[in-house]
Amino acid sequence: MSDRIRFTRLVAPCHIGVTSEERLEPQNLLIDIELEIDLAQAGSSDDLADTVDYSAITREVVSLCESQEVALLERLAQLIADRMFADNRVTGVSVEVGKETPPIPESVDGVSVKIVRSR
Repeated sequence: MSDRIRFTRLVAPCHIGVTSEERLEPQNLLIDIELEIDLAQAGSSDDLADTVDYSAITREVVSLCESQEVALLERLAQLIADRMFADNRVTGVSVEVGKETPPIPESVDGVSVKIVRSR
């Protein structure tokens, strides 16, 4: 299958970090999601019921992030991927979660984790 829906640079706040100090205040994360899903029916019907609702997906991801307190970007990426698979039409998902100014001594603009999962 080669059909994909991409969500890019979704901003979502999350209490995330290895230390409790880092998790005190929510950090805005940048999230990219790519869903593998058959879009042939939606392409023919022009009906929202034949695809995923983009707005619902973004609200769901933001809500998930807001409700979590996690240590690792890896964990949050997995939680998002698991949530995307709640729609049985999704056969694969790629999730990249990044944050700016990570608390590491080296000078980098940001850090991200990307995972790819399939059924």
